[in-house]
Amino acid sequence: MNPGYDPAMLYRPSQRAMVTAAVMAGMFLSAIDTTAVATAMPRIVASLGGLTLYSWVFSIYMLASTATVPLFGYLSDLYGRKRLYLLGVFLFVGGSVLCSASTNMGQLIVFRGIQGIGAGALMPITYAIVGDIYDLEERAKMQALFSGVWGVSSVVGPLVGGLITDLWSWRAIFFMNLPIGVVAAGLIIVYLKENVPGEDDGGVDVLALASLTAGVAALLVGLQQGGRTHAWLSPQIIGLLMFSAAGIAVFLLRDLRSDRPVLHPSLMSDRIFQVASGSGVFGGAALFGLAAYVPLYVQGVHAGSATLSGASLTPMTFGWVGGSIVAGRLLLRVGYRPTATAGLAAFIVGALMIAGAAASPSLATLMAGMAVSGVGLGLSMTCFLIAVQNSAPPGLMGTATASVPFTRSIGGAVGVAAMGAVLLHSLGAEGLALSSSGSAGIAGPLSAAMFKAFLLAAAFAAASFAIGIWLPGGKAQDLARR
Repeated sequence: MNPGYDPAMLYRPSQRAMVTAAVMAGMFLSAIDTTAVATAMPRIVASLGGLTLYSWVFSIYMLASTATVPLFGYLSDLYGRKRLYLLGVFLFVGGSVLCSASTNMGQLIVFRGIQGIGAGALMPITYAIVGDIYDLEERAKMQALFSGVWGVSSVVGPLVGGLITDLWSWRAIFFMNLPIGVVAAGLIIVYLKENVPGEDDGGVDVLALASLTAGVAALLVGLQQGGRTHAWLSPQIIGLLMFSAAGIAVFLLRDLRSDRPVLHPSLMSDRIFQVASGSGVFGGAALFGLAAYVPLYVQGVHAGSATLSGASLTPMTFGWVGGSIVAGRLLLRVGYRPTATAGLAAFIVGALMIAGAAASPSLATLMAGMAVSGVGLGLSMTCFLIAVQNSAPPGLMGTATASVPFTRSIGGAVGVAAMGAVLLHSLGAEGLALSSSGSAGIAGPLSAAMFKAFLLAAAFAAASFAIGIWLPGGKAQDLARR
């Protein structure tokens, strides 16, 4: 984006409201889809078969969306938010329509990948647009509003998915994305105004961007499949990790020589960006690890239903929304460091409560720990996002914004893999045999193993805190570039 103008000056209040409504619709679109599809998956499997490919319906979406986030954030800085956002809507809605027409599980997985690429554009560009059209004080309030949209969609999604599946068909779930996407795209076309810089100063390094995307995707697949479908030292996993290292190395070598580097020196040298990225990796490891294994704990130890295990994440969701609302106000009064560190301290406490619940075991303590963790995440993650946006050098808002969900997702892949390794090692051969047989005797061994895995999540949260305390002190207004 052109650093010589202020995008917020292009809008009247009514125009900003329409743009905000459009990007909120886009965020709701991508957020509700995953939870709605999860509810319908048993019916989808019954219709299409392919039970062995069940997990890939979700995995491919996560892989595609995570791997493409930095790509779209970077391109939106160069070529404008509007065209990249519209591309994201087109891919997401087009992938949805194709998903609804799937005749087998293989097709569904491919089309979910297309949806994931679209989501990889929608998420960072949504936040970047908000960063463009609102100033610091307004931005803090708006990010809390968007956290509320995400929270509501995560709760409403399973209900909507189940209702549509029961009343019509699982295919109708994907069609519900069409009208929302059309409205979002129409509002963006009419109301989003940009002063896009000229594009005659050379193209982007396609090889560098392709190497980064492929390298990140291979890393995520390796971390996800390692210890599950293949042993960690198997040729398949080692090959994926080596391919990932090679792809990232090619990217770094070319990016260092580029006139338009993704890892721009002014961004990489910024202390807020460094701290937010480092803390986000470990925070994401704890967050995704808890989200992956708390439902398993509820089902395996407390003999909870699938509905109850899914509901175990709800306290974290509501806590996150509440923490985000508080963060938007608090960081303007006391600054980034107190807000983020208070949130990360609460996250540590919540993770320790969850570990204690596994040792007890106590479902009430678990739910309380999830709520405390959610508040901590809402305070810290919202603070990091706003801090990174406010400190972003001119013309790098999209790249900086994309770094927040990207580092969190990368950390999440590591956290899920590490906690899974601890869980499997702690269960041992006897525990795995009990688990496979569905024996009631699995509750005790599983609870003990989960205690160790949740302690690791607390350790990740502590590492996130140790990095987060290096955020600069002072008022947020004094640290903002604009």
